[in-house]
Amino acid sequence: MVKLKKEEKLMLQSEYFNDCNKDTVRVDRNGNGLSRLWQQMLTMFPLARLETAEAITAVYPTPSSLFKAYDTCTTKKEKLIQDLPIRRAIGPCATVRRIGPELSKKSFNFFCSTDNVLI
Repeated sequence: MVKLKKEEKLMLQSEYFNDCNKDTVRVDRNGNGLSRLWQQMLTMFPLARLETAEAITAVYPTPSSLFKAYDTCTTKKEKLIQDLPIRRAIGPCATVRRIGPELSKKSFNFFCSTDNVLI
């Protein structure tokens, strides 16, 4: 009887979440899709677009690599990623800009904050 209720509850949940994967990233058991998920996480910041996320993931391919970089940085941790170059196009007309201090500070505060105050 209890097992039947659990199955019924699971069916209701799967009906609720059916076709609810509009902006999701599929990650399989082998870890395929984790880099895309990391990029999508970075684009959630204000001022961050896909080009910005690609620039960060080129240097720090995983969140743990960024955390380790923050831990090993000795001075001005909030400026760690501000000078990473962002390529805005491909080819001879490509422009390069940098991430900048504002987004660098926001990402540092988000990932390394120990109190409940965010950005």
